[in-house]
Amino acid sequence: LLREEREAAFIMVYSLRDLTGFVQNTTLVAEACAARARGVAVAVLTDKGESDGEPGFASGDASKTAARLGACGVPVYKCKNQAGPFNAMHAKNGVFGMGRTVVTDTANWSEASMGYGSYGASDYVAWPTNSETTVVINTTALDGGTTGLRFVSNVLQTMRVYGYQQSCPYSQNGTAVKDNCAANEPFHQPDWSMPSAANLTAALQRAVPSWPRVAVTLQATGVGAGASNVT
Repeated sequence: LLREEREAAFIMVYSLRDLTGFVQNTTLVAEACAARARGVAVAVLTDKGESDGEPGFASGDASKTAARLGACGVPVYKCKNQAGPFNAMHAKNGVFGMGRTVVTDTANWSEASMGYGSYGASDYVAWPTNSETTVVINTTALDGGTTGLRFVSNVLQTMRVYGYQQSCPYSQNGTAVKDNCAANEPFHQPDWSMPSAANLTAALQRAVPSWPRVAVTLQATGVGAGASNVT
């Protein structure tokens, strides 16, 4: 889907890894970076606790999938759910073509959930070790794309929720949080710095000519005839 996409691709997945294709000798990071290079609007959201192996989570992603995506210019939000020590941004969604195609359900985009291929001197395929389901929805055929746009809306809302965390440091209830600073990041990652949710949304809108527009009509009352400016 990433290789074929020409418009937009939004990946919002709790556990995200640089998967290798079963059929084609390519990886998720390579395809996402290539999509961005050809002008596709790409944005990624993943869970910070899972990605960085924070206490209470798995060992983290030593392959630094999020950081490698960011290095090629793909905006990546590492989302830290502040509701509790074991809460997470737990979505498993891929949205392609402004919602034309949605990939969703229980499976993370990890080797345990998706399996992986290996290419080189000894080619082999490793099947998933988890029991998962993945649903691919053609939302254009389903309901004219309405469901797909709802998934896009969910991505944008999640960006607004976690956008304030995408810097080193960031403020949480008046306290400077330095989890995203290089001194505290595992796997020798740099200071984390991504665009604000407002700036990222604006950039995505500019990149996608078919971005949905909503006509709004405003009616002011109590304004004198001929008035041109209203404060």
